[in-house]
Order: sequence, then structure tokens, then C-alpha cells
Amino acid sequence: MAIIKNFSYTQPASLELKQFPMIRMLCHNKWKKADTLLPHFNDGIEICCTTKGEYVWNVEGRTESIRKDEFSITLPWQKHGGGENILSKGELLWCIVRPESFIRNGTLNLGSWSRIPAGLQKEIGKTFKSNHNINVGKIPCLLSLFLQLADEITLKLKGFQVRVYALLDEILLKIFRHMQDSLTKAKTVPNGMREAIAAVEQNISKNWTLLELQKIGGLKGTAFIEWFKKITGFSPKHYLIYLRINRAKKMLCSGEKQITEIAMELNFVSSQHFANTFKKWTKMTPREYREIPPSLQKHQFVS
Repeated sequence: MAIIKNFSYTQPASLELKQFPMIRMLCHNKWKKADTLLPHFNDGIEICCTTKGEYVWNVEGRTESIRKDEFSITLPWQKHGGGENILSKGELLWCIVRPESFIRNGTLNLGSWSRIPAGLQKEIGKTFKSNHNINVGKIPCLLSLFLQLADEITLKLKGFQVRVYALLDEILLKIFRHMQDSLTKAKTVPNGMREAIAAVEQNISKNWTLLELQKIGGLKGTAFIEWFKKITGFSPKHYLIYLRINRAKKMLCSGEKQITEIAMELNFVSSQHFANTFKKWTKMTPREYREIPPSLQKHQFVS
């Protein structure tokens, strides 16, 4: 894949978007160090791709990690931000498409620019609304469509307006088809997978091996990992760490146990290992987290 150059087009500042009011933002940016990303709303459908690194998003209390070449999607009424309000270092490409109207019941009207029939637009809206996964996974050729969109807006070759409208339609249709396929597959989740995830959640102090979980899940190899990630948003290893860190936060807030006791109870190798892992996930040490005022600590939990 070609190297993606930085670009940043936003309404109303960018003249490049003056003819395209339906595009609220189209950007590709790099972060050399972590930054702050507080919870916020957008006035459109935000489609975001991690082009380098790994990001954690929190959308209406649900947290998922988004890795390289994976896409996330958020809707106008969904409050979202970085996990722990942190935007990690890496690279992101994102676009916010502003429909003429899109309401919570799933009714979508893109506007007169779109050539997608009204009935299909409503079906797209309902599918977007019914999707419960922040991470919609890797979607073949979708990143290429975004790069083509950026080229059309930047270069302004003859007929570029027509091409921009067509690309927006194609992007939305490709996401819709991908979600439809994912929803169909989700109905056939092997029963054992739910049991494997429940086992981890019920005993987070245990150092689970992949083989143990695969036996419970009834699947082997990449099939197990793919199902696990589809359901939880994390790999088995990272899901266990996520659960431990979340439990550690609550224990730190209660103030009933020393940091070393918390590390031992959650089966970290040592208090230093616990501190290093905690800081990697929250950008602060356990001691710093414990010093957060109680009125703010409750907002740091990840549901």
C-alpha cells in the first residue's frame, strides 16, 4: 500500500470542501506522542481507520481497541473519545459524512447528492444503528477509496465533483455490506465462545493459556482468536489485561488495599510489573490514579 500523506480538510475552514457541505472533515494525521481526546459528538457519521499503531476508543461506555488497517464507525448521537481520554501515538485517517438527516431510529437521508435509492438509504441507516461494535474490522479496498476521495478533492481534475459523490456512495455501501455480513455471522457465534469469554471474566486472576480457552471455546487457531476479538474487541491476552486494569481501578479508588496487595491479588508478576502495565494502559501510575479526586475517579472507569 502506498504511503499516505498528511492532509486535513475541515468545514468551514478548508476551501477544498466548500463545494461539499456533506463532508464535515477528511483528515490523515500523525501523532508522535500521546494527546488528549475528550468525549464529544460529531454532526455526522465518522468513519476512522488506524493506519499506524493501535488506538482505544470509548463510545457510550463501550471500549474497544482498533489496530492497523481496522475501521471504526460512530454515529451523530454517540458520544465518543479516546480510551481514558487519551489519543495514543500513531496515525489515523478519518472522514465525517454529514447526512441531511439521520435520527436514532435509524432513518437516514443522505441528501440530494447521493444516488443511493431512498429505500436503500433507510436500510443502511438501520444497519448502522443496529451495529454494536465500535471496531468494524478490516474492510477490503475501503482505505483505497478514501485515498481516492482525498486525491479528487485535492487535485480537482475535470469531473471531480461527480467522482467525489460517487466515492462517498461507494464508501457507505461497502461499509453497509460489510456490516450486513458481520451481522449474519454474529447470529452463528459458537456457544463455546461465550463460555470461554465468561470463564475469563469470572476468573481474571488466572493466567489463562490460549489452549485452555480454545478447549472451552471449541475452536482452534485463528478462528478462535477472530471470534474472541469480534465479540470483545480484544485478543484474549489483551482482554485479560483490560479486565485486570479495570478491576485495579476500582480497588485503587476504594483505598482498602495497598498497591502491592492489588498487584498480587490480580496475579501480576510484581508490583513493578503491575505499575508498568497500569501506566501503559492509563497513562498514569497506580499511585497517581489513586490521588485523583473521588469525584473524578468514577468517570475513569471503562464499562
